[in-house]
Amino acid sequence: MIDTDTLRRINNHRHEYCTHPFERGAVGLLDFAILAERFLTFDDADLSDCLDLIDEIAAGHADCLSCHAKILAFCEIFTAKRLPERYKNYQEAYNQLVIHRRNRERDYRAEVRDIVGF
Repeated sequence: MIDTDTLRRINNHRHEYCTHPFERGAVGLLDFAILAERFLTFDDADLSDCLDLIDEIAAGHADCLSCHAKILAFCEIFTAKRLPERYKNYQEAYNQLVIHRRNRERDYRAEVRDIVGF
């Protein structure tokens, strides 16, 4: 069962509540960094449920390259060692997003890794 604080950290970043929660210095980055550590203790089923919610958050931010790319980069971190198929899907989605928008100058993955610390 997913605790209320985790749900709050995910759901507070819906587009209708906050238009750019993953900009530099924004609270979405801090909340998702905390989730990266917290998800290490979650079983795969609870992690998958959380990822389903995060996928909804990402879809709501599809109009913002920076927010969308960072959410996908976080999802790569969340799934890298536990859910290989989902990890591959996030990796492909990130690559397509960055290539499609032709914004290769910025490394959103590196920005997220710096925040998470792994």
